[in-house]
Amino acid sequence: MRNFLILGVLLLSSCASTQPLSKKPVDALIPELPFSYQKGGSFISAKGIGAAYFSVGDPKVIKVKTNRYAGDCQLIMTDGDTNLTRNCSGLSEVVLNLGRHYKNQPEVIGISVVSQNLTTQLGWFYPSLRTKRVSLPVSFKCPQQSNSEGLQTCTRPATFAFNFSANITDNFPGKIQYTYACDNVGLVTQIKDITAPGAIPYTLNSGVAQFCQIRLDVIQNLQADGTYSIKKSSTISVRFYDPQYIPLPMPIISGHQVCAAEDYSAISINGVDDGSLRSGKCVTFDGTIKEVIAWDSIGRVSWAVPGSSSSMLSTEAVRRRNEYKFYQDARPWVESEMKKCGLTEACARKVIYSSKMKSAVRHWDASRLYR
Repeated sequence: MRNFLILGVLLLSSCASTQPLSKKPVDALIPELPFSYQKGGSFISAKGIGAAYFSVGDPKVIKVKTNRYAGDCQLIMTDGDTNLTRNCSGLSEVVLNLGRHYKNQPEVIGISVVSQNLTTQLGWFYPSLRTKRVSLPVSFKCPQQSNSEGLQTCTRPATFAFNFSANITDNFPGKIQYTYACDNVGLVTQIKDITAPGAIPYTLNSGVAQFCQIRLDVIQNLQADGTYSIKKSSTISVRFYDPQYIPLPMPIISGHQVCAAEDYSAISINGVDDGSLRSGKCVTFDGTIKEVIAWDSIGRVSWAVPGSSSSMLSTEAVRRRNEYKFYQDARPWVESEMKKCGLTEACARKVIYSSKMKSAVRHWDASRLYR
């Protein structure tokens, strides 16, 4: 928790830029690399992390968003079986045509982009060829999350509890099996009896930046080999990042204009790249703005879609919205509370350890601070 305490103090710094206060994303182990993956004839966008089911023989194609103003640029992809490097200098995107999905392939693809002007961005993709079960509904809230047929992803600050629940909808006798493993924790399995429909809560804590994978299975009928028949299933791939990382403030979209909330080393509007944009300055885009991506010089990436501050977004826009806006939304409350008790570490501890802040971070909902 102390790391987030430090972040609270840093948020109140008189510095105009958050850059000197933040860890680099590569050091914080936060996935922010924009990419998309081909599935069912379409490309599905992901921000740093994604997962999907595939069948043997499906095309394995990933498009990575880069920026032609990045300077000298190299893309590195590895999955354990394959390691490749591509030159991305002067390119707006790199298409990785990796052939086709094959039996017993690795289930983790790691991608990094290293460039002269935008340093390093990280991304992870989890392609699964496992048997697709009926999806077990799971409820949770993360700054960035996705769900593809029960394969779910989450990016979340370490040191704060990750609370989630399995939602049992069927009225039948059985059990639920909760399994997880992390970089610094071996496989853990817990089994509970199911007695009635309802939400079954779970909590996973991580004090450090690391990767954890969670699996929840509704199981029945003990088999002769000691295993159970799986009725429903859900998997959550969680990337915990170091909370001393402060996200790059989001670009501001107003009509046909894009304005910088902080100094950007490069931007991209609807995939059209542009160079640096100083804080408070704006550029005009001739056309409808669908999405803006911004990079800074320490590798942070931020993005925005029109109406990002509004709840009245289309389903697609909601999926692509930047939930790291939490930091910007929480700042006025933190500043107000610290004015009441003084700009000291003891005061910051009181504010950051407050029940309101812990609830807001746990649910990733800054509006809870203002209720």
